[in-house]
Amino acid sequence: MNKLLEQAIKEAATLPEEQQEELAVRILDEVHQRAALDRELDNAIRDIDEGRGVGPFESIGELKVALNKS
Repeated sequence: MNKLLEQAIKEAATLPEEQQEELAVRILDEVHQRAALDRELDNAIRDIDEGRGVGPFESIGELKVALNKS
């Protein structure tokens, strides 16, 4: 864990329990969304490498935009 994340968790621990719970849900949601995007991108890249097109993306341009957002 990097220092910034450690600091964020340390400061979050001082919040009331209800706010900690809300924050934890938001963090986990973000982590899950990023993991899902990583899986989609891995599949799309594998499809391209194996000559099957660009996976869930309509074009190479869309794939490049998605890669730049991660």
